[in-house]
Amino acid sequence: MKQTELKALDENIITLAKEYGPIGVRGLFYKAETAGFVEKTDAACDLVERRTKMPRIDGRLDWDLIIDVSREVKSVSTWDSPDELIRAAHRQFKLDLWANQEYRVQVWIEKVGLLALLEDIIETYRVPVYPGKGYSGLSFIREAALEAIDWTDNGHTVVVLQWGDYDPSGVDIADSLEASYEMFEATVNFKRIGINKEHIASMNLSTRRTKKTDTRAKNFNDDRSVELDAVSPDDFKQWVESEVRQYIDFEKWNAGLERENIERQKIIAGIANN
Repeated sequence: MKQTELKALDENIITLAKEYGPIGVRGLFYKAETAGFVEKTDAACDLVERRTKMPRIDGRLDWDLIIDVSREVKSVSTWDSPDELIRAAHRQFKLDLWANQEYRVQVWIEKVGLLALLEDIIETYRVPVYPGKGYSGLSFIREAALEAIDWTDNGHTVVVLQWGDYDPSGVDIADSLEASYEMFEATVNFKRIGINKEHIASMNLSTRRTKKTDTRAKNFNDDRSVELDAVSPDDFKQWVESEVRQYIDFEKWNAGLERENIERQKIIAGIANN
């Protein structure tokens, strides 16, 4: 591309990021492809990723609008005083509002890059979200299965909601995950929520050609594939939230929130009495 074309692409990328952000680079690529700014190729996706670099450095694009959760920093929390620690405890104190619910929910998403989009849902609904990152290791799945077994032993019906790519591997990942729960003898109601074939039209999703080199393609029976990143961030968040809310008895939930507020006030009262 010529320099004038690259500058125009930069401006279009900035506009899309401001409209749909926070958004992952791959999701931004799908928005750019749908708008006709780039072609539907891996090279174009790489180009979009490269072109987000300079606008962030020179201040034209807010860093927080582009999601990158592929690198995690480990650190130790420190405090200036015991009172500061207690105040932090006040902010962080949360009851297990699912404890008296009929259902308990686990959410699985195939793309770790989408995890940041669900932070508000995790905070609000206190539901565990497992980023699959493709085929997950058995130890990771075992942790989720053991949690599900514990919930079942305490009288809950466990529901596993899974989102992944609509392609040969994405569908197989869901099947493999469900089979792993069975292998670990966890009784769950496993639901592959999306992406499914009907979502291509109903959500107007950008498709790509199914890779025939994928060994699972012979059982897929569709020339079109869709990545989970093709769903707009707002639509994806609303989708997950809507599915989770179906399993909440809000009368019990709100009563739990009231009790939680009372317990929080006790923490503050403890500071005042010292």
